[in-house]
Amino acid sequence: MSDPNYQQIIPFKGTSMSPLIKEGDKVVVDLYPQPKPLSTNFAGKICFYNDGSEWVVHRVLNFENDAYIKGDFAKSFDSNSSLNVWGQVRKIQTSKGRIIEFDCNSKYNLLCEKLSIIHMTSSGIKGKLGKLLLYILNSLKRNFSFFGF
Repeated sequence: MSDPNYQQIIPFKGTSMSPLIKEGDKVVVDLYPQPKPLSTNFAGKICFYNDGSEWVVHRVLNFENDAYIKGDFAKSFDSNSSLNVWGQVRKIQTSKGRIIEFDCNSKYNLLCEKLSIIHMTSSGIKGKLGKLLLYILNSLKRNFSFFGF
C-alpha cells in the first residue's frame, strides 16, 4: 500500500508513453522518501526520475541483466547507471477523467517490458511487431476498464 504522504499528482507532457499516457493526462506517483538507484528490481514498472535536465515518466527494462529506462513509444533509452528513481506511477487520470490503476507487479507490466525490449533491440518486422503489440496492449489498458491485467 502506498503512503499518501509521499504521493504526488504530476501533469504529463510529451508522447514517449503514448498511447497509455498522453499529453494532458495526470499521473499519480508514489514518491520514495529517498531516491533509489536504477536497477533491474524496477523491471516493468513505470517510474519517475530526473534525466539531468527534466523530470521523466518511463518504463524500466531488464535487458541482459542491466536496467534501462525508456518510453513505451520511444525507440531510444537511457542506461545511465547513475540515474535515481524517485517514485513509481500508481494511477493515470486521463484528460477525460478516466482513472487507470496499476498493480506494479502485474503480468501486464512484465509483458509491456518484454515488448518494449523487442521494439528497442530488433530491426525489421520483429521490431515493428513488438511496437505494434505494445501499442495495442497499451490502447486496451487505456480504453477498457475490464481489461484485467
